[in-house]
This record gives sequence, C-alpha cells and structure tokens, in this order.
Amino acid sequence: MNKAIMDRMPATPDVNQERLEQLRALMPDLFTNDGALNPDEMKRLIDPDLAPESERFEFRWFGKGNAKRNAFTPTLASLEYDHERSVNPELAEGNAIIEGENLEVLKCLLAAYRNRVKCIYN
Repeated sequence: MNKAIMDRMPATPDVNQERLEQLRALMPDLFTNDGALNPDEMKRLIDPDLAPESERFEFRWFGKGNAKRNAFTPTLASLEYDHERSVNPELAEGNAIIEGENLEVLKCLLAAYRNRVKCIYN
C-alpha cells in the first residue's frame, strides 16, 4: 500500500497494549520496575488449590492460540463504501451491512463504535 495513504489512515487501537495498561493500573505489583509483566508474580497470584478443574465443554481448533493473539493486534485493513449495493444509505440511521473477514472488520469498527454497538450478527 502507498506510504502516503498509510500515513493518512487512522491506526486501529492496540487492544493488547490497552489490556496491559489496565492490568498495570489495577495490579502494579505484577510488573517489574522496567514495566514488563512478571510471569513469576502471575504464578504467585494463581493458587491451583483454589481453582479445581471441573468438567466443561471447550471449543478447540488448530491455530486457536495464534488466533487469540491476533485478535488483540492492530490491523491495516480498511472499509470501503459500496455505492452499487447500497440502498437508501441516507435512511440507514447507523445500520450497516459489512462484508469481510470478521476479525479484521471488527478491528476497523473498534475505534469508531467502541461501547456503542448493540448487536453484531454473523
């Protein structure tokens, strides 16, 4: 993509960084003096005896770990308005049909609609 276009595009929020900042604000003792999350302190926080394993269903697939990591990273994707397929856009009142890869679309919508969306249907 053209660098000039990239410079004009708003960056999507770095949700992973936001989560770390929230955790740092709530529990500063879990971080080192350099500001890095301390895995040893996290282990001390969790007591296996207080959280016994219980039977439950779990949704698993190959690549789930990578997908979870990717969910909180910024995207370079962008949304484009489709004039030919749109019907009465002036009457939409905030309703929209968006076609695309779910995660990338949600990342694009995050900055503009965070805490404002009532329903997303997939």
